[in-house]
Amino acid sequence: MRKIILLIGGFFIASFMNAQVGIKTTDPQATLDVNGDARIVNTPAGSDASAKDSIMVVDGSGFVKKVTAGQVYTQIIDSVRNEINSGKSVVKAKNNGSSISIGLLSWYKIPFNIEDFDTGNEFSTSNYSFTAANSGIFKVRLQIKETLSVGTNAAIFKNGSVYEESSSLLSISGYEIIDTYVQLSAGDTMSFYFWVTLSTSLSFNNPETYVTIEQIY
Repeated sequence: MRKIILLIGGFFIASFMNAQVGIKTTDPQATLDVNGDARIVNTPAGSDASAKDSIMVVDGSGFVKKVTAGQVYTQIIDSVRNEINSGKSVVKAKNNGSSISIGLLSWYKIPFNIEDFDTGNEFSTSNYSFTAANSGIFKVRLQIKETLSVGTNAAIFKNGSVYEESSSLLSISGYEIIDTYVQLSAGDTMSFYFWVTLSTSLSFNNPETYVTIEQIY
């Protein structure tokens, strides 16, 4: 009889050791399944070397897992980067070789009719204008490479009016460059214009002639 009792007891102990234990749950899904909070006290301190590869996390299903510090860092950085870049405008536009006739002392819109990229689909290559989808602050660089022997000027127009001009008319056979910041509300527009002191025909087909727009805030 004693042997039978020991045998039965050993069987139950073995079954218990291989079973899944649930606390506040009747359907445990792991060796120890706790439906509720947990408290651990008097835990020993570990070294930096032991901690760096033993970070415990809880996944979406509630399972506790071990991940490396590098995995956590990468996920945090990627999440922050995606949040920062989400919905932000980045545009680069240029000209494919078309020429325009420019009259004396008049503003003419620069025909930026091709794009290298336009993340928000906000730049129109038909009317050569940028329309902000979201309010924010935008970093704008307008660069024009020209070989005219006349005085020139460039400008950024906001909502149809001059917002900022290049600093002088002294750029002869050189560059007109505007580096600036523009605050736009959703629906505001920017266009880019050129001005000369004599009537002429001008081609903007040059890899050094372009506009870039980047929403930074």
